[in-house]
Amino acid sequence: MLKTEHKAVGLGSLALLLALMGIAWGITLHGVCLGDYVLNLVGLRTWSIGNPTTHVTVFYSLIFFALSLVFGITHKDDYGSLVGRALSLSFGVFILFAFLMMIIF
Repeated sequence: MLKTEHKAVGLGSLALLLALMGIAWGITLHGVCLGDYVLNLVGLRTWSIGNPTTHVTVFYSLIFFALSLVFGITHKDDYGSLVGRALSLSFGVFILFAFLMMIIF
């Protein structure tokens, strides 16, 4: 009989949770953005002032992605850390790349 190993739920599992929070924080669906709602409650701006305007909520989501990456790297043997690392790295790079393209063009 094959023995299956189960990964432990630990701090590395937060990598997946934080990556999903970062995605939920920065994405607008049907005109609703969780990050906009929370930032408006706290009194922070969600759009930059000037031309072109930038939806700065996605940059706040980079905080979640950075923390996810740290937890995923430091606790890589925990359940969900690999997926959390992959999600946070891919979304973080995409956001930074899109911002650089916006500045260039």
